[in-house]
Amino acid sequence: MNNLLFKISRDKKALIGIITITLIILTAVFAPLISPQNPSKQEISKRLSPPYFLGGEFAHFLGTDPLGQDILSRIIYGTRISLIVGIASVIGAGFVGFVFGIISGYFGGRIDNIIMRIVDLQMAIPFLVLAIAVIAVLQPGLKNIMIVLIITGWVRYARVARAQTLVIKENEFIKAAIALGSTRFRLIFSDIVPNIIMPILVLSTLEVGQMILAESALSFLGLGIQPPTPSWGGMVADGRDYLSVAWWVPTFPGLAILITVLGINFLGDWLRDHFDPKLRNI
Repeated sequence: MNNLLFKISRDKKALIGIITITLIILTAVFAPLISPQNPSKQEISKRLSPPYFLGGEFAHFLGTDPLGQDILSRIIYGTRISLIVGIASVIGAGFVGFVFGIISGYFGGRIDNIIMRIVDLQMAIPFLVLAIAVIAVLQPGLKNIMIVLIITGWVRYARVARAQTLVIKENEFIKAAIALGSTRFRLIFSDIVPNIIMPILVLSTLEVGQMILAESALSFLGLGIQPPTPSWGGMVADGRDYLSVAWWVPTFPGLAILITVLGINFLGDWLRDHFDPKLRNI
């Protein structure tokens, strides 16, 4: 553990990633305590107020949006939405892909062909097309956004789990376990799962940032989190028509997305290089 912390401390990208993620998590957890305003409170008389450092009020440090809502408060509360969607979607997609990947890699044959053809078919459909089709059926909302991201995200985990299972299955200790009469259930959970879990965890770290970007994109298009719930993508969409007169409305939520995803990717890249460099080509 000490050796791992020492390596992280010597890697600037990993250190920046950990610090960024820690600050984001603390912001989400303590949002009610650090938020200066009610994120849903509208003050039309103060609409499009500039940030404090451009002559605005200190009470609205990053300015206000077209409805007079405090941008800083909405960014702080939007952190919760982004983390919930990102983490929950990764857990759901990772579990589904992990299960189907192991089944495909271990049993092979017709089962493998069916699962992999489904994976190939889904990967051939652009993300937005598939997401819009699913949202059209389920309607926009927090729960449905996570369902969409799980449906669209499980295939990468399935490919990684299948590839790792095919490699592990050919090792001598697996053949020895089969010769000793080990059941399929015991073989999968005692020998295969522990040996392929690390690549899945590394991939999951990288995918959190992608899920946050996907949620922001859907919210920007009006297919994600609906008002008055604060969402970074929705805030950027609200300010796109005011970019020339109130650039701060879309810029600060956009920076929140950039910093969060960049921090997660920095840490994910370091974990990938440290634990499983083979994932570079997957």
